[in-house]
Amino acid sequence: GATTSSPDAGPKYADDIDVTVYSYVQWPESVSPLVPPPAAVRYMPDRHRLTSRTLDLDLTGEPLVAAPAHALPIEYMEGPYRYRGTMRGEPVSGFAFYERSLALYRDWELAGIAEAHV
Repeated sequence: GATTSSPDAGPKYADDIDVTVYSYVQWPESVSPLVPPPAAVRYMPDRHRLTSRTLDLDLTGEPLVAAPAHALPIEYMEGPYRYRGTMRGEPVSGFAFYERSLALYRDWELAGIAEAHV
């Protein structure tokens, strides 16, 4: 879901956000996390579209950095995005940071990484 706010109206919540992924980017081989990844070749979401009937929203997101992988102990990819489209029938554009990775690590794995590298 998403909550919007503006100076002209109070906050509005929408639980009907739909995400359509148009393309994927391969994790760069030059960045190796300390925790071995589940697969040697990994793909993360790239260009995508966000829609919501509640918000009358239709946005397309495009990355400003092709594959913003970070050299952290765990696999992590996030970076700047440009969004363009319409909201409530009006043209809109904006800038955001989009986290592409889904780091599903267990707490003891993260604690072990912290102990070894902090």
